[in-house]
Amino acid sequence: MMNSHVAVERGAARAAGRANPPITRCILAMWHRYTKGGVASLLALLASAGSAAGQIGGAAPQPQLAHVDAFAHVRALIEKLITEEGIPSVAVAVAKNGEILWQEGFGWADRERRIAATAHTPYATASILKPISATAMMVLHQRGKIDLDAPIENYLGGARFTGHAGDTREVTARRIMAHSAGLPTHWYFHPDTNQLNTLETIRRYGIVVFPPGTRFEYSNRGYRSLDLALANASGERYSEFVRREVFLPLGMTRSGLGAEPAWESDIAQRYDGKQNPIPYFMGDIPWMGHIWSSAHDLLRFGMFHIGTPLPDQRPVLSAGTLAAMQRVSSAPGSEWGLGWSLGTDRGYRVVRHGGQQPGADNQLVLYPDEKVVIVMLSNQNNWKVRQVVDEIAAVVLPQYAERKSAAAAPAPRADSAARPVGKWVGTVTTYEGEEPFTLTFQADGDVVAKIGERMTTYVNHFRAEGGAFGGWFYGVMNTSDALPYRHNLNFTLVPQGREMVGQLFAYTAFDPGIFGLPAFIRIRPEAAPAKP
Repeated sequence: MMNSHVAVERGAARAAGRANPPITRCILAMWHRYTKGGVASLLALLASAGSAAGQIGGAAPQPQLAHVDAFAHVRALIEKLITEEGIPSVAVAVAKNGEILWQEGFGWADRERRIAATAHTPYATASILKPISATAMMVLHQRGKIDLDAPIENYLGGARFTGHAGDTREVTARRIMAHSAGLPTHWYFHPDTNQLNTLETIRRYGIVVFPPGTRFEYSNRGYRSLDLALANASGERYSEFVRREVFLPLGMTRSGLGAEPAWESDIAQRYDGKQNPIPYFMGDIPWMGHIWSSAHDLLRFGMFHIGTPLPDQRPVLSAGTLAAMQRVSSAPGSEWGLGWSLGTDRGYRVVRHGGQQPGADNQLVLYPDEKVVIVMLSNQNNWKVRQVVDEIAAVVLPQYAERKSAAAAPAPRADSAARPVGKWVGTVTTYEGEEPFTLTFQADGDVVAKIGERMTTYVNHFRAEGGAFGGWFYGVMNTSDALPYRHNLNFTLVPQGREMVGQLFAYTAFDPGIFGLPAFIRIRPEAAPAKP
C-alpha cells in the first residue's frame, strides 16, 4: 500500500552515483576532462567547484522522510539509466488524490553549464503540447468562439488545405484533436532560423491524404493548423493566449514558449544519442507549438484534468468539458479523445500523452478513476527511460505490479482487407509537382516500389492492418527541402473505390531525426481505366 505521507522534492544530480560526495565527484569530473589542458587550467576550474557542488547536492537542506521511502527503487532505476545509458537527466512528479507525493530531478539539465535537473526545470514537452493546445481550444469553444464541427479553414485566415482524398470542409477541430481529419504525419525540426511562414507550410503540407473521419492518422500538421485557428479566433498569439488562459490559472509558472528570452538561460539542454548537445531548434512554424514545461507544472495540468486541482488553481474548463475530452472521438478502431490517447493499462483506465523529438522523451499519464497523475521528462530521446512510468505506477496503484507481471501480450490485430495483387500504377504528388509511382505485389509475396525513373526497390516490413497497407523502402522524395538530407520513404494506403489513396512519407531515420515530410499517393490496378 502506498504511504500517503511520502512527499519530497530533491533537486539532486546523481549522474555520478552515490559513491563520492558531490564536491569529490565534481573535482574528479574536472580532472578527467581538463588535465590535458594543464594544471593551471584545472586549478582555475576548481575555483567554481563549490557552486557546482551546491547545484549537485541541492542549495537547500533536503527534507527527511517520515516513513519508508516507497520510491527508493524508482530512484535507483533512474540513477542506473543515467549512469549506464548516459541519459543526461530525468525529472519526475507524481500525485494521488490531490496530494503531490513525490517530485524530483536527477542528473544534469545542462552538463556544460553544470545545471542540475529539478522538478521545476523546463523541458521541451514535444507532443505533450497537444493536450495543452486542445485545452486552450476548448476554452475558446466554451466561450462560443470556435465551433468544433465547423470547417477549420473558417479560422485559418485565408489559408486553405488541398483536398486530394476528401472534402476539406470535413476537416474540423474535433477531428484534428482526435487525429481523424485525414491530414498526414508531418514534422520538421529546423536546425537554423529558416522556418517557413504559416501560409507556405499549409500550402506544402496541409493536404488531405485520407477521407476525413474514416481513419486514425497521428498528425502534427493538424495540430499546427489548430494552433493557427486558436490564434485567429482569440485575436492574439498562441503563446500569449495559452499563458493567460491555461498556464497562469493552473499555476504553471515554469511553462512557456521556448523561444522567449526569459527561458533561454533556464531550459534543459537537449542531447542526441551520442551525448552531444543539440543546437537550439524550432518547429515548422516559428512561434507556435513549441512549449517548454516542468514536471511540477505538468503535474498541475494533469491534476486539474482529473478533477483534483491544488487549492491555488483556478478552473479553466468545466467538469463537463473535461469529461468530453476524455471520451472517444476518433475514427472507428482507435481510442483517442480530444487531445488525449485513451485506453486501459493493466485494467486501469488511462488517459495519456507522450512526447518524443530530438533531445526529448516524455510521458504525462493520468489514471482518472484512481486520481493518479504521473509525469516523466528527459532531455534525450531514449525509449528505455519510459519504464520509469511503469515503476511509479506500480507504487501508487494497488494491483498494478501483480497485473503487470501476469499481463499477456496483446493479440495481433486482425485485418479484413484482401491483400492487393499485381501491378498498381499512379502518381505521387508533392508541392513541387507529380511523379509516376508504382507498387507491384508479386506472386512470391514480395512488394516492390518505383518512383519516376529511379531504381525499383523492395518494400521492407510490408503490413496489412486495419484496412490499410504500408511499408518502407529506400528512396528519395524529389523536393527541395527533402533532398539535402539522407532519408527513407514510408507509405500508407487505404482503398477508395477501385483505387488506393494515402501518404508517402519521407523521414530522416537517423539521430537526430530532422523531418517527416508527406506527399499524396493515388494508384490503381494497371489494367483499370484511368479515372475521368
